[in-house]
Amino acid sequence: MADPAANTGQTLNIYYQVQGAGRDVVLIHGWASSWRLWQGTMDVLAKAGCRAWALDLPGFGASDKPADGWYSIKNFAALVSAFCQALGLERASIVGHSMGGTIALLLGLEQPHMVERLVAVSPVVSGRLNFPVRMFASRWLGRWLYGLSARSWPLAAAGAQLLYNRSWSLRPRAHHRRAWEDLSRAAPHAALGSLRALAHFDLSPRLQAITAPTLILAGAGDLNVPPSQARLAAARIPGARLVILPGARHLPMNDQPERFYRELRQFLMADMETVPAR
Repeated sequence: MADPAANTGQTLNIYYQVQGAGRDVVLIHGWASSWRLWQGTMDVLAKAGCRAWALDLPGFGASDKPADGWYSIKNFAALVSAFCQALGLERASIVGHSMGGTIALLLGLEQPHMVERLVAVSPVVSGRLNFPVRMFASRWLGRWLYGLSARSWPLAAAGAQLLYNRSWSLRPRAHHRRAWEDLSRAAPHAALGSLRALAHFDLSPRLQAITAPTLILAGAGDLNVPPSQARLAAARIPGARLVILPGARHLPMNDQPERFYRELRQFLMADMETVPAR
C-alpha cells in the first residue's frame, strides 16, 4: 500500500510491503529495481521470526517520482530514515543491495542509533563501477539516453539493460522479466540521476566509523560492481564479515539463493536468543 513519508524538503508517497512478525529488517533495493527484488528474502525472513519491510525508493516502482535534481545517495538515505521514523521503527537491521547497499552503509554512518545490524550486498563504496556501467553514468551518454528516453523510455531502457544487466544467463526467466519491468517503471530522470550520483559517491574514507555488526555479501562473478568493492568495505569496517559467493554475479539472491538466504538468516538471527521478538 502507499503511505506518505516525510523526507528532505517535501512529502512523498512511498510504496512498501511488510511481511512477518518479530525483529524488524528494512530491505533497500538497488538501481532501477523495486521492492520485488526482495520477495524471496521476505519469505525467508518471515519464517525465521522477522518482520521484513521492503520499500520502493523514490523514482522507482510505485513510489512517487520527484523531479530531476532530487536524486542523491544522501537524499535516499534521509528518505529511508524518515520512512522508519514514520512507521515507528526505532531500531532495525538494514539490508541493502548495490545502490541500496551504499544507502545502508551511509545509514550505518549517519544514523547509528537506528541500525541494529547492517548487511550490504554487492555494495558500491567508492563510486567504482565496471566500465560499461560507468559509461552509462557519464554525462555525455546520460544526456543522449535522457534525450532518447523523452521519445521512447522502453528503447532507452533496453540500452540500459545491455550495459547494466549483463548476467541474465544465470537467472530464471521470471527474474529477467522482473528486472525489465522494474527498469521500465522507473522514471528516466531517476534512473539516470541516481546512477550518476552513485558513480560519484565515495564512502571509503569513512567506513571505519561504522559500529553496527556488519555483513558484506557479493558474487564472485559480478560484472556490474567489482567484488573488490565488497572487499574494500569489509577491510575498512571494524569486525565486518565478508562472504564472496562463487557462481553468483550481481544478484546473489537470485543466482545462489540457498547460500545467500542461509548467510543472511544466520547473521541477522545470531543473537536471537537474547533479543525478544516484537
